Amino acid sequence: MTLPGLALFYGGMVRKKNLLSTMAQSFAIACLVTVLWVVIGYSLAFTEDSPWIGGTTRFALEGLFYAKGGQVSVSHLAPTIPESVFMMFQMMFAIITPALITGAFAERIKFSSMLVFMALWSLCVYVPMAHWVWSPDGWLASLGVLDFARRHRGAHQRRRHRSRLRDHARRAQGLRHRSHLPAQPRAHHHRRRAAVGGLVRIQRGFGAVG
Repeated sequence: MTLPGLALFYGGMVRKKNLLSTMAQSFAIACLVTVLWVVIGYSLAFTEDSPWIGGTTRFALEGLFYAKGGQVSVSHLAPTIPESVFMMFQMMFAIITPALITGAFAERIKFSSMLVFMALWSLCVYVPMAHWVWSPDGWLASLGVLDFARRHRGAHQRRRHRSRLRDHARRAQGLRHRSHLPAQPRAHHHRRRAAVGGLVRIQRGFGAVG
């Protein structure tokens, strides 16, 4: 969904000179979050340790293995599939969520600052929220928060969009207005590219969550 869907979608809505940087943000976030998720994010989100955060038993995917024709490790949340498949599936949502936030500060933030913010946001916001809702010992799960995603699409989106919308507003408020733009709204750089990106996102979204 992030590559190429979100990259094309956001790239088609910014000015021509910012097309490559906007698409590069989506690509860089995909690379950055993949590394963070494999090293520590998955372990903190989907292992049992405390109601607030997971443990380090899957640090750098330690203990997660897949042996062809032999035994495979499975997650307590998805015991019918190999844990490696479950980890990759959850990583998809961990990538798309921070990538969606880039729409709040398109054309208004340095690339290096964006990477630092996304790394901190992923580890300090997304990972704990995933643990609270999805882990059986998470404090929200213990309060009876329902996980509808096992039956129909929606829970992933609610968790992503609630955190994303809050951070959209905070990041937009913390950045200066686009004073260099004219008072009248400008047309999208490439509406066809934005439309293609939107269609790819929709198609990938249905394929990912049922």
